[in-house]
Amino acid sequence: MSGKNNVVQELEKPLLWNSLFTKALTGEFNSIQEQFCFVLDELIRLTKSKSGYIYLYDEMIDTLTLRVSSGCIITDKSQAHTGQEKCQFKRMDIWKEAIDRKRIITNRDLEKPKKGMESIRFMVVPIIVNNKIVGIVGLANKENDYNSRDSHQIIALITGLWNTAKKHEKEMKLGKAVSSLRKKETQLRVILESTTDAIFGMDNNMNCVFCNRSFLEVTGYKHQNELIGKNMHNMIHHSRRDGTPILPTQCRICKAFSAGEEIRISEETLWRADGTSFFAQLFATPWYKDEKIAGAVITLTDITKQGKSKYEIKHSGYYDPLTGLYNRLFFRAEHYRLDIPENLPISIIVGDINGLKLINDTFGHIAGDTLLRKAAIALKRTCKDNHIIARTGGDEFMILLPKTTAEEGEKIISRIKDEFSRENILGIKGSISMGCDAKVSHDQDIAETIKNAENKMYTEKTLNRHIVNESFFNAIIGRLHSNPEERGHSKNVSTLSRKIGEAINLPTGEIRKLKEAGFFHDIGKIVLDEYIFKETDLLTEQEIKKFRLHPVIGYRVLNSFDNTINLTEYVLAHHENWDGSGYPKGLKKEEIPVHARIIRIADSFDLLTNKLQSNPLNIGDAIQKIRTQAGTELDPNITEIFVNIMLDR
Repeated sequence: MSGKNNVVQELEKPLLWNSLFTKALTGEFNSIQEQFCFVLDELIRLTKSKSGYIYLYDEMIDTLTLRVSSGCIITDKSQAHTGQEKCQFKRMDIWKEAIDRKRIITNRDLEKPKKGMESIRFMVVPIIVNNKIVGIVGLANKENDYNSRDSHQIIALITGLWNTAKKHEKEMKLGKAVSSLRKKETQLRVILESTTDAIFGMDNNMNCVFCNRSFLEVTGYKHQNELIGKNMHNMIHHSRRDGTPILPTQCRICKAFSAGEEIRISEETLWRADGTSFFAQLFATPWYKDEKIAGAVITLTDITKQGKSKYEIKHSGYYDPLTGLYNRLFFRAEHYRLDIPENLPISIIVGDINGLKLINDTFGHIAGDTLLRKAAIALKRTCKDNHIIARTGGDEFMILLPKTTAEEGEKIISRIKDEFSRENILGIKGSISMGCDAKVSHDQDIAETIKNAENKMYTEKTLNRHIVNESFFNAIIGRLHSNPEERGHSKNVSTLSRKIGEAINLPTGEIRKLKEAGFFHDIGKIVLDEYIFKETDLLTEQEIKKFRLHPVIGYRVLNSFDNTINLTEYVLAHHENWDGSGYPKGLKKEEIPVHARIIRIADSFDLLTNKLQSNPLNIGDAIQKIRTQAGTELDPNITEIFVNIMLDR
C-alpha cells in the first residue's frame, strides 16, 4: 500500500511543482519579501525538508546577504523570515563551492554536527542569471535523498522568481522616478506661480511652452491657453515702439537660441494683449535636451516707469519726437565717429519729401505729420540696423551708410522710393527726391560728401518738379471729381464763364484763364466732408466757417503749381459779393477781379439749375432768381449780359 502511495505522490509531484510555479510568479503579494517567503516555504513543503534559506550574493564585495530563511538552518532562529541579515556560516567551504557554481547535494550524516546544525541531508543550489551568480538556495533535513530533479526544479522556480523580482524592482524605481518628476514639476509650478517676475518658455520655433501667472498679469492675457503653442515673437515682440516691425532675425530675444548663452537685455519694448506697449528688462537663457538647444526660458520685469523716463531723456537729446528717427545733432556726432578708414567707403543719402508744404497748406499739419511718419517707416523698412537714419530738417532726411559704395547707395534709394510710393495721404502718393555720394578715401572731407549728396538731391528735385507737381495736381483733382456732382458742376461753371467772357469781349488769353479758373474754382473743397458742400443750408456755425475756407485752400493749392499760379486771385475771390458782404476778404464792386465776378454768376446759376442737385430750378425761374441777386451779391452789369445770353439760347 505504501508503494502505491509513493507512486501516486511521484505522479502528483510535477502538478504540484507547476502549481507552485504559477502561484509564485503570478500571485498577488504585498511585497517581494512576502513572495520570497512563500516560495521558500513551498520548496520546503514540496521537498519535505525541515529548513531552508535564500541568500543573495554581491559579487563586488563577495558577500552573501540573507533574503529569507525558515527552519533551523541558521544558528540564530530569531533571524528567520526577517531578510537582509548577514550571517556567519558553519562549514563555509561548502557555501563557497556553491558560489563557485557547483550544486552541492549531500545525503549522508554529518560528522559531529554542532549545536544548531542538525542536518543529515542538505542541498545548496546556486542561482545564475545572465551568467552571473546572484544568490544561493539551500534546503536541509529531507527525509529521503535529494536528487538532481529537485535542484533543476528549484533553479527554474528561483530564476523565474528572480526575474519577477527584478521587474518589480524596475517598476518600483520607475514609479518612484515618475512620482519624483511629478513632485518636481509641482514644486516648479509652485515656484513659477509664486515669483513676482514674469516667466515664459519658448521652443526652437519660438512657440510658447509655458508661462506663469505674473507673465499673464504683465501682458494682459487671461489664461495661458491664449499663448501656449503660439509664436511669442508675433504675440509680444512684433514691433518697435514707433510701430515699425521687427523681423525674427532682428529679435534680440531669439539670439538666445543661436548664441547658446544667457542674454541680458536692459530695455526692450514688448506688447500687451490690448495692443499697448511697455518697457521690459529681460533675461533669456537657452535650455537643452539631449545636449542640444531645445528652446529658451525668458524672465522679464516691467520697467515702464523708469524705462519711460530714460526713453524721454534719450529722445529729447538724440531723437526726433515726431518720427522716432535720430535728429541732426546725433547724425552729426555719428558721421564724425564713423568717419574712419575701417568704414570706407562711406555713403551719404540725402532725401527731401516732395509736396510736404502742399499737404500742410491744403490738408493741415496733422496730415503733413502723418506723411513724415510714413516716410520714416519706409526708410526703416528699407535700411539695415547699422544704417544711421535721421530727420535733419522739416522735410529733409539723411542716411549714413558705413562700408557702402555709391552704387549700393543708389540701389537703396530705389528701394526707398518704391516703398514710400505705396503710402498715400488723402489720395496723394508718397514721393521723395534723393541724392547719394560716397567717401572712398580717407583724405576726402565727409562734409563735402554730404554737400555732393544734397546737390544731387536738389538737381533731381528740380528736374522732376514738373512731373511730381503734375502727379500731385491730378491726384487732387481726381479726389475732388470723384464726386460726379462736383465734376459736372466744375465743367458747367467753366463753360458758362467762357460764354460770359466772350460776350464782354475779353481777350483770348483772358478767356482761357477764365475758363480754367471756372473749372478749378472749387478745388479747395477737397478738405471738406462731402455733406458740408451738399447741405449748405443746414450747416452749423462751425461748419459754415469751415466751408468758407475753401476759396483760401483753393488759392494755396493753385499757388503751389506753376501752371495755375495765375489763377489764384480769381479762385480766392469767387465768393466775394458786389455789396461787400462776401468772403474771404469782404471785397466789393470793382475791387473784385472781373474774372471772379463772372465765375460768381456762373457758379450761382449752375447751383440753381444743375440736375444733379436735389431741387433744381428751370431756366426761367433761375434767371428770375439771378436778377434778384444783381446789385447785392452779383455785379449788375455782368448779370444783365448773362441773362441775355441765357434768353437767346
